[in-house]
Amino acid sequence: MGVGFTLVGVAAAAVAACQAKTTQAGGLEVLLDTDMVTPDQFDTLVVEVRQHTAQGEWSSPLLQDPLPVTKPTSLPQRLSLAAGTQPDQEVLIDATARKGGPTGEVVVVREVQVQVPQGRLASSRS
Repeated sequence: MGVGFTLVGVAAAAVAACQAKTTQAGGLEVLLDTDMVTPDQFDTLVVEVRQHTAQGEWSSPLLQDPLPVTKPTSLPQRLSLAAGTQPDQEVLIDATARKGGPTGEVVVVREVQVQVPQGRLASSRS
C-alpha cells in the first residue's frame, strides 16, 4: 500500500517555421497515484521536486506543492518536468501523503531520483 510514481518520458515537438525539420525537447511526465483509500487514509499529497546542481548537491525545492485529496477521484494527478541544461541532470521527487493537511501526520513517503531526458522519449516505472 502506498503512493506510487509512474514516470513516463514525454517530448514536445517544435516545428521551425518554413522548415520541415522537427526538434524534440525532452521532459518527464510523472503520474501520481495510489491504492490507498482517499481521503480516509490521507487527505493531502505534498510533492517536492529538487534539481541536482553542478556542486553535487540538491537545490532548494523548485516545486513544493500540497495537493488536497478531498475525494477518491482526486488521483491520479500528472506533473510535467522539462529537461535541465545538462543531459545527465537528475531530479529528486518526493511525494508525502499526509493526514490532516499539508503539515499533518505523515502516512507514506515515496522518493525517486531520476534523469530527465533531453531530446528523446523515455519511460520508467518506479
